[in-house]
Amino acid sequence: MPRRLFPFIAATALLIVSPGVAAADPSGPPVLDCKASWYGSEGQPDRMTAYGERFDRLAMTTGARDWGHNTLLRVTWTGTEKSVQVRVNDFSPNAEAHPDRCVNLTWAAFGALAPQSAGVLPVRVERLN
Repeated sequence: MPRRLFPFIAATALLIVSPGVAAADPSGPPVLDCKASWYGSEGQPDRMTAYGERFDRLAMTTGARDWGHNTLLRVTWTGTEKSVQVRVNDFSPNAEAHPDRCVNLTWAAFGALAPQSAGVLPVRVERLN
């Protein structure tokens, strides 16, 4: 099997065998007020995103359950009005465990808004495409 097909097949298999995992609506809501968290601590082993991309904690990307792959989002911390533009490349956060969270930003994207020690932020998420 060609190596470039493996991420696609792995992501497709994940969607098929994972109970309760559904593809996000590619359009998603135009604006949503919710909470944002972060993921990707240093030393985390290499892994792939749900869409078959190599995870990079320094990239300006996010996991989101309400928007589809490659959707561009502006995430604004409502406490300071600081914002960051990110691209959806993963599924997250878990709706059952964290019903109030709609995005899980990479370490770098969250850090552009606030120190990672803040943990969770109230945000407004706007779909840009």
